Amino acid sequence: MRLKSGINKCAQKQFEEAVADFDYILSIDQHHEKGLYNRAKALFRIKRFAAALRDFDLLIRLFPGNAHYLSERAVALHLAGKNQEALKDFDQAVLLDPQNPFRYSSRAFIKDSMGDLEGALRDYEKAVYLDPEDAISLNNKGLIEEKLGHIQRAQKSFRQADRQDPLKDNQAPGKSVQPHTPPEAKERKVTLRSYLDTVQSLLKNKEEQREFLAFLKGKRKK
Repeated sequence: MRLKSGINKCAQKQFEEAVADFDYILSIDQHHEKGLYNRAKALFRIKRFAAALRDFDLLIRLFPGNAHYLSERAVALHLAGKNQEALKDFDQAVLLDPQNPFRYSSRAFIKDSMGDLEGALRDYEKAVYLDPEDAISLNNKGLIEEKLGHIQRAQKSFRQADRQDPLKDNQAPGKSVQPHTPPEAKERKVTLRSYLDTVQSLLKNKEEQREFLAFLKGKRKK
C-alpha cells in the first residue's frame, strides 16, 4: 500500500512526500528492491544526489547485472559532477545489454557533453545500426557530424531522421503534416535526465515524439 502511495505521489511530483512512504517501507526491509529504486528516483528528483547514489549503490550491490540500475546511477553521477564515474556505469550497462540501442544513445549523450565527439558518434552509429528507425539518434548523430565538420554526412543523417515521421501512418495520402513545436520548446534545455525521460516516454506517445523532434531540429545550424 505504501509503495503504491509513493509511486502515485511521484507521478504527481510530490517527491518529498513520496520519500516518506519509501522510508517507511525500507525501515521494515532495507533491501526492498522497489522501495530502494523508487526512493532513489524520488531523491534524485529533489536533487538529493548523495542520498540517491547511496540507494543506487545498494541496489547495484544487490543486483549487479541490472543494466537499467547502472544507467540510472550514471545519470545521478553525471548530475553530481562525477562524469568519469558516470561513464564507467554506462560502459558496464552497454556490456550487460549490448543489443539495446538505448544503452548506446544514452552513453553517446554523455560523451558529447564531455567533449568526446568521436566517441559519441560511434555510439550513435551503433544505436542507429541496432534501430535504423530511431529518429532521435539519427538527428543527434547529424548534430555530432555537424560539430565535427562532416556537413554532407550530417545532412544525410538529418534527412533520414526527417523521414522517420512518427505520425506518418496517420497521415492522409498526399497530405503533408507540419511538425508541431510546443510553446515551451524555446526554453526547454536538453539535459541528460530530460533526454532519457523523453526518449523512454516516446515509445508510448507519438505526438510527444513529433514535438521533441521539432525541438531538436531547432538546434541544427541554419
